[in-house]
Amino acid sequence: MPQSPFAPVYRAAVKSDSAAMVELMKPAVDSRLVLPRTQVEIEEHIERFLVAEAGGRVIGCVALRDFSEGLFEVRSLVVDKSCEGRGVGSELVKLAMSRARECQGLRLFSLTYRPRLFARLGFAQVDKGLFPQKVWADCSKCAKREQCDEIAMLYRWP
Repeated sequence: MPQSPFAPVYRAAVKSDSAAMVELMKPAVDSRLVLPRTQVEIEEHIERFLVAEAGGRVIGCVALRDFSEGLFEVRSLVVDKSCEGRGVGSELVKLAMSRARECQGLRLFSLTYRPRLFARLGFAQVDKGLFPQKVWADCSKCAKREQCDEIAMLYRWP
């Protein structure tokens, strides 16, 4: 079978990616699927981000947040609409999982509208109440805070 010409490169984000990441996130932010991230915020926390690049442009990104005590969050996972269904999101989550494990991660969670993606990678659905750190840090700023419809998914390393 011939190899597909679509071959993204996955790497740590750099500051020069920040404007492209903001543009990439814009449709998901407008649809209230992810929380907004300003270019300044992304640049201040660039070490948290991983990107997928293809054809010289950023086509996906994800961030990994360390809440300490071995708890990490996969967040800001976005893939360009034209590249969905090609495994980009899964690869970005796998990279985030590897990075969390390297940092002594014991548990990794995500609040998501794509629970099947996370389930395929070994995450299990759990109650959002398990993550009070997330509630205090981000949920209080979310427009959906009173009626959150995201699904909490958790991965625990053996």
